[in-house]
Amino acid sequence: MGNSTLATTCFGSRPSRVADRFRRFALIGIAAATLAASTAGTLPGLTADDWADLRAGDVVAQEESAPRGSHVVTVSALLRETPEAVWEVVADCGHFEDLMPRTIESEAYSATNGERECRTVSDLPFPLADLESAVRSWELEDADGTRHRHFEQVPGDWSFEKSAGHWAVIPVAEPPHRTLLRYRIAVTPRLSLPDFIVRAAQSQTAPQMFEAISEEARRRIRPILTAAPDDRR
Repeated sequence: MGNSTLATTCFGSRPSRVADRFRRFALIGIAAATLAASTAGTLPGLTADDWADLRAGDVVAQEESAPRGSHVVTVSALLRETPEAVWEVVADCGHFEDLMPRTIESEAYSATNGERECRTVSDLPFPLADLESAVRSWELEDADGTRHRHFEQVPGDWSFEKSAGHWAVIPVAEPPHRTLLRYRIAVTPRLSLPDFIVRAAQSQTAPQMFEAISEEARRRIRPILTAAPDDRR
């Protein structure tokens, strides 16, 4: 993104070791609220070191410089599930409450011109108030099979002054992994959050988020794989 400063952080091994390690921290909810919002914009590139961390099962977080009070971060992980299975999950914003950490409400509304609106409410630790946001989303697909889901907050009295986001589901040949999932979020909360809280929340929630998406992708394809031959016609 031009001359913006980029700081890359690796958060342990994904999914189980890091997810278990961070479940005991109460700040999970702040990242869930931001990661369940979303981003338009260009995804930052991945270095050779980033790829080494990804292949080791780690979550890579890349934080970009942003105006005071705003936060821009991209989190990435390699998943074993197919791009088709992962896409089905990340495109289904109406069920985020069933898999995203601390998301207590989620709704998807019908829309026009290939767009739709999604509303989420995230439960934050006391004494912070719940975060509510609604975004419009649209989807794109590249010639190489990469699928994108972009978000932008709709006007309204929401918890964020600005919120925009971007999921990218990228096919890869990195056995045993088949999908590179990336999520970029740019938010400006109406109430400023200390940087150390936001960074801690990113590290805690990102591994859990990828773990939840993997589990849901496997759950959704399991009935197909286990169905009797007559049921799969």
